[in-house]
Amino acid sequence: MAEVARPDCRRRDAQIAAPQRRVAESEATVRDLQARLGQNGSNSSVPPSANPPSAPPPVVKKPTGRRPGAQPGHPPAPRQLNDERVPTYIIGEVREGEPGVEFV
Repeated sequence: MAEVARPDCRRRDAQIAAPQRRVAESEATVRDLQARLGQNGSNSSVPPSANPPSAPPPVVKKPTGRRPGAQPGHPPAPRQLNDERVPTYIIGEVREGEPGVEFV
């Protein structure tokens, strides 16, 4: 048979629950603040100039000796040259022979 909670028990339970909620919220706030404390320019979006003095120095990569670009033996993909008379974009209507318009 289910017991019916007495009014004084319900009041006591409510008094206990309120501080427990505040403690849980405070613990979550402390966890968030501790996570933010550990951030610096190398592990977040914070600029390196905002690093605290205790932050580790930035990692400087040593050159590997490899040349930048494609892998050796990769076939080249040169870009096609445009005809000099063909515009790459049009700003407005241009007619050949108008004053101030020259095609080279």
